[in-house]
Amino acid sequence: GLSLLRPLARLARSLGERAKNPGLMTPEELHIAGLLHDSGKAIFYDCMRAEYEAALADEANAGLDRLTIEKKTFGIHHGQLGAKLVLAWDLPRQLAQTIAFHHSPWNVAKAIPSAVVISVADRLAHAVAKNDLEGMPHIADRRDLFCIPQIRWSRHLSRSALRRPRRRKRW
Repeated sequence: GLSLLRPLARLARSLGERAKNPGLMTPEELHIAGLLHDSGKAIFYDCMRAEYEAALADEANAGLDRLTIEKKTFGIHHGQLGAKLVLAWDLPRQLAQTIAFHHSPWNVAKAIPSAVVISVADRLAHAVAKNDLEGMPHIADRRDLFCIPQIRWSRHLSRSALRRPRRRKRW
């Protein structure tokens, strides 16, 4: 959900700092991509809440995933909608492409390696939040696509690393 955006963005930045792929966005850009990757969901909730919630309620009945339901109901999924928002704001095209493909990064991994990083950060943040890291071998198996060497994943997956930072007192 949206509560994972900040930890996900920090994880994306951290992965970006260790990556060696020359086509990758900078760690700061990856941080922003992590914050904006689900902006399409926010638009659906804000502008079409009743229709969106009704469509998602049908998800369990039809056995369809969220993207399929979004495309079937609205003709566009939240990644594509978020990409359109980013382009409307005149933000970089690479950021829009990263957001558009964050659910299907392996199809565009060589052309848009940042989509892989955001997808990995998204899946890891959700897995940590659910305390369920099993069933994720595809991430370790595809490490070569975004040129991340052996990382001490435990450092990035600890619950404390995903907690909100403490607010500083303002004087």
